Amino acid sequence: MAMVNIPSTNSDINYRYKMPRLASKKEGRGNGSKTCIMNMGDVARAIKRPPQYTTKWFGNELGAQCTYTFKEGEGERAIVNGHHDPHVFQELLDKFIDKYVLCQNCHLPEINMHVKKGMITAKCAACGWAGDLDNAHRLAAFITKNPPDVTGLNIVTAAETAGGKMDKKARREMKAKAREENKGKDGEEDEDDDDDDEDDEKA
Repeated sequence: MAMVNIPSTNSDINYRYKMPRLASKKEGRGNGSKTCIMNMGDVARAIKRPPQYTTKWFGNELGAQCTYTFKEGEGERAIVNGHHDPHVFQELLDKFIDKYVLCQNCHLPEINMHVKKGMITAKCAACGWAGDLDNAHRLAAFITKNPPDVTGLNIVTAAETAGGKMDKKARREMKAKAREENKGKDGEEDEDDDDDDEDDEKA
């Protein structure tokens, strides 16, 4: 699988942050035309964001309906209505990365995204920068209604939202899973972990 830098506009051949190059396939004709992004899940996991966010971003930017599904037996499917070339998706993905993945201070893809009091915020694991991300874009409303879980790789389910915070065991299991997926990469764990556990003790 071809790999590119995060973002793909970075030409440093020694850059250690990589993601798969987007692979898409045009399907259908006329009003039924659509484009399937075949590796949306792999790309989203590489940039540590839920694939629902990147799929929705493409739909917003292209003014097209979009869907992301993950069904047993079918795997992951990200669909955007209309026919679109791969380079279009790659350029749009780089814009998403600039807004919601790269640190505004050190410009590394090391920020952990959170939703607090209806605002999208982030903290950089590399340099310690903390602040707000773009809350004005149309995608922001989707993110605040579907916040990332503690791993940053999935959205919080409706059941978790209705039930409040996840219990301590579930939180630790998700963090352990995230560490396994990031094994082999340098970097520190989210400094907010201790605060989360303290909150769980109080809950």
